[in-house]
Amino acid sequence: MSQEKPLKSSFTSRDEVAFENARNWDEFLVMKAAEDNCKFTRFLDRNNFLEEHERNKIYNIEVERALDYSKAFREIVEIVCKTKFPIAIESASSGEKQFFRDPNKVLCHKYWNERGLHILRIIFAWYIHQDNTKRITTNIYQLREHGVTTIEDFAPKDCIKPLKKEIKKFPKGPVHKVAGSNIISELNKSEFPYLRGLSGMISNVALSMIGRQNDSHALQLHENNLFVQRVVNEPDDQDIQKTFHSDVFFPAIKYWWFPREVELQGAFEYGLLSTRLTNEVLDWHYKQSLSAIDGDYESWRGDGHKEGSFRVAKDEMQTMGVTQKHFTVPANTLVIANVFGFHRRGHTNKKVVRDAVHGSIRVDNPFELMNSYE
Repeated sequence: MSQEKPLKSSFTSRDEVAFENARNWDEFLVMKAAEDNCKFTRFLDRNNFLEEHERNKIYNIEVERALDYSKAFREIVEIVCKTKFPIAIESASSGEKQFFRDPNKVLCHKYWNERGLHILRIIFAWYIHQDNTKRITTNIYQLREHGVTTIEDFAPKDCIKPLKKEIKKFPKGPVHKVAGSNIISELNKSEFPYLRGLSGMISNVALSMIGRQNDSHALQLHENNLFVQRVVNEPDDQDIQKTFHSDVFFPAIKYWWFPREVELQGAFEYGLLSTRLTNEVLDWHYKQSLSAIDGDYESWRGDGHKEGSFRVAKDEMQTMGVTQKHFTVPANTLVIANVFGFHRRGHTNKKVVRDAVHGSIRVDNPFELMNSYE
């Protein structure tokens, strides 16, 4: 191709080949767009991981992945792990986030993770999530692009007062679900009719946010995990949840319905754009995966770090282009967050109690295409 553009100075070797083979600039841009959309190949190329012939094989598979995501993922895992053992595919395709809880010892294999196994899992789970949520609404767009979305005036106004009354029946303090105590699906319908009704409203929205409206597994997770939460947040309480962190390697959601206004003290905080798979975000996750496997990381990151819930420092977030935001919201607001992205419980200078109906959906099958819109 005769005409060169300034962009050529930033070409990779793969770009150079495409540039020479293209008949014109427009054709090259189409070729380059396809390659740019192959995030795992780009990750490998940029870091010069694996042999060139291995990267070329992976690119040829990744660029055609939409024809059969499962087959593409399986073939790339075999290249990365240099094995066709079924256990490698089994572990890599699971929703297991803890490196050392994998009975097959695949996820904690240092060499395979040095070759990019953990990043491969992040990227393909992201591909599947993008496909599952391809029918865009404003809130799905916000969740996909920014990592968090809010829905104000969520419940009918005449339900707010009775909902507050039902929530007050629960003790202050517990931040987790307790069987036989605060799980909404276990509550007596005659005693807690409004909370039971709210659960159904939230499930409809939450499942659509992740493209799993027809997934009984996801619905069961919602029903098992939705509970009344009355958090007592105090200054300097050494709460590890007040350190920014990513819960899991794939898109998963947590959500809170707030019956009262949430003010700045102790408000939920989120790292906007931390769900975008930029070079900086992927490189950071790669580094943390190896440090977790080696057990070689700073003590402030805590035990959760080695379990796959990576803790992140504010300066690291800034380097990745992630912006910290407090979610102060009006009463009757539903907040939904993708907890692959960085988030934390907010700090406070005084004791505060935050009432919420809190739930989560973290599926066991993040690599399964739902085909919700066919």
